[in-house]
Amino acid sequence: MLHTIKKINNRIVFVIIAMLLFSSFNVAVSIDPANKVKAAGVQLYVDLTNDTALPQVPSTVTTQPVIADATATDTYFAFTTSQAGSEPGTFFAISDTIKLIFPTGFTIANCTSATVDADNDTVTDGSGGISSVTYTYTFSATASYKEIELCVKVTSPSATAANYNVSIVSSNQGDFGAALVYSYDDAGPTYQNRVRVTAEVTPILTLSITTNSGSPVSTDQCPLGVLTIVSISTCTYRVFAGTNQTTGTSTLQIADITDNVYSDATRDGLTKGGGGTDANNIDNVAANTAVVAGTEGTGVDFSQQGTTYTTQGVYAGANQNPVPDNITTLASASGYIDGTVAGGGNYLLATHRASADAGTQTGSYVQWVQYTLVSAP
Repeated sequence: MLHTIKKINNRIVFVIIAMLLFSSFNVAVSIDPANKVKAAGVQLYVDLTNDTALPQVPSTVTTQPVIADATATDTYFAFTTSQAGSEPGTFFAISDTIKLIFPTGFTIANCTSATVDADNDTVTDGSGGISSVTYTYTFSATASYKEIELCVKVTSPSATAANYNVSIVSSNQGDFGAALVYSYDDAGPTYQNRVRVTAEVTPILTLSITTNSGSPVSTDQCPLGVLTIVSISTCTYRVFAGTNQTTGTSTLQIADITDNVYSDATRDGLTKGGGGTDANNIDNVAANTAVVAGTEGTGVDFSQQGTTYTTQGVYAGANQNPVPDNITTLASASGYIDGTVAGGGNYLLATHRASADAGTQTGSYVQWVQYTLVSAP
């Protein structure tokens, strides 16, 4: 008898447990998916001008706008709702709301031209209200476009540069997002979202002498070769002179420094040493005078290639000129000249010319020509 009662009790307990489990299972699977809460993050844009395009596409601002600290500024906040669908359609219903929540201490108000058409389709669809640091836009009519822009007049709480978070919450689709409002202060530091990187370039002069060839290389030689009485011997090279100064004048100078090499006497033009007598020299021609075949003499002329220094004085003439014993202005420039060899096309082409006559002594002759470059601010 006792055993029978225990079996009955066990069955009752089992039935009760089974009923509870079955009931719980029914509750779990009877939830309507349509009642589930939906939410989606959206990108909130901030701008200081409104977007008048239709359908309105919130600007992907590449330079974030910065407002003056403690200064009331009309500021536009734009986003695209996550709701799917073709435009035009119904994306915000009557009584739907969008909230912009500002940090404590902000002063906010409707803009000078308050937003009444959030989707910018020229149809009034709502208005904005202010409660402390929360701006709420309430739709009084349906919105046909998913791109929304709201204007709020904002004043940052302090006269210092700072970055302030603004949050957005929409009753439609549970959209949410955030953006930063950046404020600057003239007293400095001016910004908290920008860094001013500075640099300074000092004046640079460049001077190079190269071969006169398609791929010029540095040289300090200009071989005239064997002089004859029936022709004019020539040799050429390029003088690259440059400055990075954008103002001021720089001057290219020329001088014959052969006397510094042969210090025993004054020499003029090409010399073979052994004293400064005329017999040991091939004299310079006179200023702006051509070297003539069969007449002993030597000279130099320059032609300007590209944007380079402008020849001055006698060197601006078409004929040959002597290389002076004293430092003399050859050419000058005002402002920037790219005289780098890598630049390629800006240089003075120097051509030395010489000829002998029947009385020119045999021997090896030389002339040392020096160039210097100076600048004035």
